[in-house]
Amino acid sequence: MCNLNNNYMSKQTSLLTFKGKMGGISFFERNGVAVARKAGGPDRNRILNDPKFERTRENMSEFSALTMGTASFQSIFQAVDNVGSGALRGRASAIIRGIIKEHDHLRGKRSVLLSEHRERMLNFETNTESKLEYLFNIQPTATHSADRLTATIAIDDISKARIKAPKDTTHIKLVQLVGVLSDIVYNETLKKYEFTDVRLNRLSNVTFSDYIPLVQTEPLAINLQTKLNVEALTVSSNVIQAFGIIFFQKDKSLYYPSKETTAMRIVDVY
Repeated sequence: MCNLNNNYMSKQTSLLTFKGKMGGISFFERNGVAVARKAGGPDRNRILNDPKFERTRENMSEFSALTMGTASFQSIFQAVDNVGSGALRGRASAIIRGIIKEHDHLRGKRSVLLSEHRERMLNFETNTESKLEYLFNIQPTATHSADRLTATIAIDDISKARIKAPKDTTHIKLVQLVGVLSDIVYNETLKKYEFTDVRLNRLSNVTFSDYIPLVQTEPLAINLQTKLNVEALTVSSNVIQAFGIIFFQKDKSLYYPSKETTAMRIVDVY
């Protein structure tokens, strides 16, 4: 079936080809050709203990912090259906990775100090293919209370002329989302990363406006207010306030949301 010489690749020549590992040989496809080669690479024990793999271990350690932070960031927006594109996770990961690199500490133990870099999350768009400013050409006023538990969105000039709605849209809903992201630090005792306040991390709440008909001709004022269901926040808890728009088509008494064009942006971080 194949001829192997050390770690060199050979073509699979049998009538049947397959993928995977067997007997220390890896079978796979490259450029449409089925090939095989002797499986190589360091084993797990060597990676975890050999001084030559110190940088690899550092990267593995910080990757866990990156994964934790990215998953938390992404989960905040799951409270609102269909506002994120497929690229949301990758762009969120880029923000978290950048914050890790800012921490002046030993590699492999650098923290995700969102509380020191909150501005990096401001103006984050959940869907780069349909940005909020393109679909909703109205600047909302975003504020929050001194205790950071209550967020407010105020808009005083909603009009059809300033909304770029998909074809056949009859109504819109405005949405306000408030969520909490905790800092992530390395625990020297447990030798792993952990949230500074796991109880608050991913805490979120959402407020929707009523259905707003696009046939409305007079400018409309809207105020949205959302409160986090918790008594107090810690200094390492970071609150994001996001604002978005969802389009609907009304058919008789039912409202059907658009599955293609929605938008949301982080308008306040505190």
